[in-house]
Amino acid sequence: AAQSEIRSAAESQFALAQQTYMKLKQDYQESCDERNILKDRVEDLAVQMDSREREQEGQISRLRAELATAKAQLATSEAESLKMKQSHIEQNQLLIDSEKLLQRKVAKAEKEMVEARTVVDNLLKEKKVLVAENKELNAVCEELMGMVEGNVT
Repeated sequence: AAQSEIRSAAESQFALAQQTYMKLKQDYQESCDERNILKDRVEDLAVQMDSREREQEGQISRLRAELATAKAQLATSEAESLKMKQSHIEQNQLLIDSEKLLQRKVAKAEKEMVEARTVVDNLLKEKKVLVAENKELNAVCEELMGMVEGNVT
């Protein structure tokens, strides 16, 4: 009977150990399956992340290219604007210089006109004097002619 009890206890312990082993084996298998699922999910996420990273890098490259183009266009516009501004400044200076030259010419012409008026006025005065002298000379000549003609007869 003692042997039977020992045997019964041993069988009971073995059955409990067998049950614990089967439970651990099942838990281990479930853990392995879950690990494989998680591993596959991590790999999928890594592929998605790589894809997104490449897309973002491509987008960043495109944006950088657009930015470089915009900067180049801005620099070109600024250079053209500066060139046009310089050209306008030069044209304005030419117009100012031309205006000053014309003002000097007008002033010179006005001065010459005043001098010419003075000369004409002086000539007119001299003409009056000469006309008066001519009248006197004509009167003297006629008187002398009359005297000469009176002596001739």
